Amino acid sequence: MHAVKHTWNLVGEGVQDMTQKIQSIVGIWGRSLTLVQRTLWGVFLRFVKPDDSFAQKNLSSNEYKLYSRMDPRERHHGCQVAKELLQRNPQSSAVLIRAAILHDVGKSSRPFVLWRRILVHIIKTGVFPPKPILGGIRGDMQMKVNHPIYGSEMIRKSGGCEKVARLVELHHDPRGDREAEWLRR
Repeated sequence: MHAVKHTWNLVGEGVQDMTQKIQSIVGIWGRSLTLVQRTLWGVFLRFVKPDDSFAQKNLSSNEYKLYSRMDPRERHHGCQVAKELLQRNPQSSAVLIRAAILHDVGKSSRPFVLWRRILVHIIKTGVFPPKPILGGIRGDMQMKVNHPIYGSEMIRKSGGCEKVARLVELHHDPRGDREAEWLRR
């Protein structure tokens, strides 16, 4: 009986190891496919269809004004993230859904220039302090790194919900916040 139990544990560990390997491979491919898809949306704007009515239904009026200033590609992405979050976690709070829609609002602090966005995703950005705001490609790299901070500041300044602002700020680094972890996923 012990031998059977031991063999079953080894099989279970093997399956777990295999699952982790598959998830890491799919993760790499999944991220690559997402990058390709978002690049195509950047090039072919006609494929981008932000669900503005979904956003308006879920956001406060101040938050919707911020959302409306976002590039259509970022609005589309925000709505997709919120809808996928609802599929994966139907019990998601209204605040978490609002944060999902607005998670990249900080990127709207700079104009959307496709070739620079692509370049910034290819180049390893490193560390950039959020202030002072830089210009040119260095400013775009700074925005990539710090858009969660910029977004949370924008939400707070507009009179948006503090919890939404906090989740947007944490969406790349959840720091143990359970809802921010859902948003990061």
